[in-house]
Amino acid sequence: MCRKIFFVTLIGCLLFGTSALLAQPPRDPQDPHEKSRERIQMVRMLKLTEALNLDRGAAGRFFAVSAHYEETKRRIRRDLQDDIQRLRHLTRDLSAPEKELRETVLRIKNRKKDLSDLNNKQIEEELGLLRPDQQARYILFAIDFHREMEGILREVREEGPAEKGPQRWPERGPRPPLDSYKEKSR
Repeated sequence: MCRKIFFVTLIGCLLFGTSALLAQPPRDPQDPHEKSRERIQMVRMLKLTEALNLDRGAAGRFFAVSAHYEETKRRIRRDLQDDIQRLRHLTRDLSAPEKELRETVLRIKNRKKDLSDLNNKQIEEELGLLRPDQQARYILFAIDFHREMEGILREVREEGPAEKGPQRWPERGPRPPLDSYKEKSR
C-alpha cells in the first residue's frame, strides 16, 4: 500500500514537474548546464516528495512555490555572473576607473542580497505549507541534498576532462599579480 502511494505521488510529481517546466519560457535545449539543472531539480523533487511523504495535492502546491521563484532567481544569477565577468575584466586592467569598479562591486553585492532575500522568502512560503514534522524533515533534507550535490560537483571537478579534448570551461586568461588585489599603501 505504501509503495502504491509512493508511485502515485512520484508519477504526479513527474507530471507536475514536466508541466511546470513546459509552462516556462523555452531555454536553449543544447545548454548542458540547463539540462543538468533540470535533472537535478527532478531528482530533488522526487527525493523531497518521498522524504516529506507529500500527497499529490501537497506536492503540487509545494513545487508551485518553488517554480514561482526559480525564474527570478535564474535571471538574478545570470546577471550576477555577467557582473562577476565584468569585474574580472576590470581587475585585469590595472588602470580601471575606480567609479566603475565601485559600481560593479555594489551591483554584485546587491544581487547576492537579492538572491538571499528570495531564498529566505521561498523557504518561508514553503515551510508555511508544511506541518511541523515535515518542516523539520525539509530543513534536514535541504542540508543533506546540498552537501550531496557539492560532493558530486567536487568529484566531477577532480576528474576533469577525460583527455586533451575540448575544455569544459573557457580559459580566463592571465590573472593580475596577487598584490594587485590588496589595497595599496599610500
